[in-house]
Amino acid sequence: MKLQTLIDDYDLFLFDMDGTLMLGDQALGGAVALLKALRDANKTIYFVTNNTLYPTSRYSDKLNKAGITANDIEILTPLAGLIHHVSKHDIKNPFVIASDAVKKELPSSDGAHDAVILGLCQNWDYEQLQTACNLIKTHDLPVILCQPDPYCPAPFGNIPDSGALMALIETTLVRTLDPIVIGKPNKAFLDPVFANNNIERSRAVLFGDRLHTDMALADACDIKGALVLTGQTKHTDVTTDMNYIVLDDLNSL
Repeated sequence: MKLQTLIDDYDLFLFDMDGTLMLGDQALGGAVALLKALRDANKTIYFVTNNTLYPTSRYSDKLNKAGITANDIEILTPLAGLIHHVSKHDIKNPFVIASDAVKKELPSSDGAHDAVILGLCQNWDYEQLQTACNLIKTHDLPVILCQPDPYCPAPFGNIPDSGALMALIETTLVRTLDPIVIGKPNKAFLDPVFANNNIERSRAVLFGDRLHTDMALADACDIKGALVLTGQTKHTDVTTDMNYIVLDDLNSL
């Protein structure tokens, strides 16, 4: 597909970050030029990431330093949805394995734990994991996933994400769990975007590198998916029945 065709056909552009636009702190090939072209065409842009390591301002800073113009209000992470879910369901003292950015936004008390929350975390330890397993086994607590991704791409290699923690817990318990997923591919993740923008879904496109989160979210929201093969998904994963725009990389536009 040509860039001008994209600009003519769509008004709302949603971008996954890790593996699609960025790898670590560096923009992937074609990302800077594409976003500049969309800005010049006055398109509506959001950056949709399952990464909850940092507050939204950290992600906008990261994009801007890499040459991609971004504002805090254009960054969507699962954190806002997680806070809403915890409040709505009156969760007062969750046991949390997640980043400090997540932990500081959640309630805590001296009472018994009433949920287990898992997010991308780079400092969890064995004791935390054992506690989570025991709470789920003994008290059948609900499990809430910020995101189901098994890993997050990094320049030095993939790092385990909350989906990997979930798999480890299920293996330990010898049991398949049914977690509540807050981020992609939960269609509610994009509800604020469509509520705040008068744009038809037929005029929206989501760029991402993962079939089971990014493209699944596009399908759930009935918008076009653009699968970029610079991250998790490879050529061998693409089948003829997929109704996505498929790009080797963003330079191919």
